[in-house]
Amino acid sequence: MAAAQAAWRFYKNERVSLVELAKPILEQAKVAATACREWALVIHDWSPLHYTNHESKKDRIVLYNKNDFGYLLQAALLISDRDGAPLCPVYLGVEAADGVHSTRREGLLPRRPEIDEINRTMGYIEQQEPAIRSSISSTVKATAYCTCADLNAAEELT
Repeated sequence: MAAAQAAWRFYKNERVSLVELAKPILEQAKVAATACREWALVIHDWSPLHYTNHESKKDRIVLYNKNDFGYLLQAALLISDRDGAPLCPVYLGVEAADGVHSTRREGLLPRRPEIDEINRTMGYIEQQEPAIRSSISSTVKATAYCTCADLNAAEELT
């Protein structure tokens, strides 16, 4: 019970931003990238978080129809080029009525079409890329960074 209460206090602390919470995860991405042989692959995904029956959550958005409420979670996940194993999340954003709560920037981001969010998230990840790239095996002559997204899945959310 004490651990749950401590976690609640931590998450409720407005002095701790999502960007600050993401810093150790990005550091872990550098370590995780050592599992890659030639490519640092990043998969983008949107997942609906259904909270239709949680009327106390006033910042929900309409998801698939006028009776479906909740949030959209955008995740960018670093995966291994060897076997596709998940290595580390490199970005998380939750779209709510007031905007996108993001590990990319302090403060709220505006809500945008999914394809625009992919573009901006790719730009953010590319800023992190030199550190990730330098973590990939030094024995590889040419290293590269690649972003993959399922645009059909993104279209289904609009």
